[in-house]
Amino acid sequence: MEIVETKTPVVTAGKILNFKLSELINTPTLFLTSGGSALALLDQLDIKMLTENLTIGVVDDRCSVDPDINNFTKLTKTGFYESAKVAGVKFIDTRPRNEDCDPATLADYFQRELKKWRTKYPEGKILVTLGMGEDGHTAGIFPEVSVVDFAGADWVVGYQVPKSVNQYQDRITTTYTFLQDMVDEVLVYVTGESKTAQLKTIFARLDFDPNLPISIIHKLKSVTLVTDSLLR
Repeated sequence: MEIVETKTPVVTAGKILNFKLSELINTPTLFLTSGGSALALLDQLDIKMLTENLTIGVVDDRCSVDPDINNFTKLTKTGFYESAKVAGVKFIDTRPRNEDCDPATLADYFQRELKKWRTKYPEGKILVTLGMGEDGHTAGIFPEVSVVDFAGADWVVGYQVPKSVNQYQDRITTTYTFLQDMVDEVLVYVTGESKTAQLKTIFARLDFDPNLPISIIHKLKSVTLVTDSLLR
């Protein structure tokens, strides 16, 4: 794992993301972005990185038609999305098709699309960005949810997070299995003083702790972590 400590995390992470995509520009590439603050990295991307070889989606999503809640809908509101469409980029669209969104149904759709991409591009590469919540969650994997098998055979699971854990209850997320087995490059983007304690916990133990989902980064193939949290 490479750790990059910087006072300009958005700019630095954007440069790293551009470099990783430039290395893959002639290779079929699936790029899955985290929501939240990680969406700011998209504004840093060089338009030259947007080619027909690229397919874009999100790492996890909220099962809601509300444009202020659904991650893919938020992605569509960015200038990056409009530029990507013009460039011929393909998308895996995880917006629910109706208001009665069932997480399991949306998760099945997302998993089918991921497997279609892998079947079509067996030698293609997968790049993701991950963030971290103050509770140590990453993607849609939360530490206080024990009824879901995030390490099972599924690449995507749909489930309901207890309201006491997060206000957005209906979720779909890629799993530990997908991140470990399928993803080639991971850019982890963590900012803010409120994240410092959790980051220090991660680096104090160099193994995976299911009570701290972000610690899965210790088991992933190639990880670059960009943060300003350790400078505080």
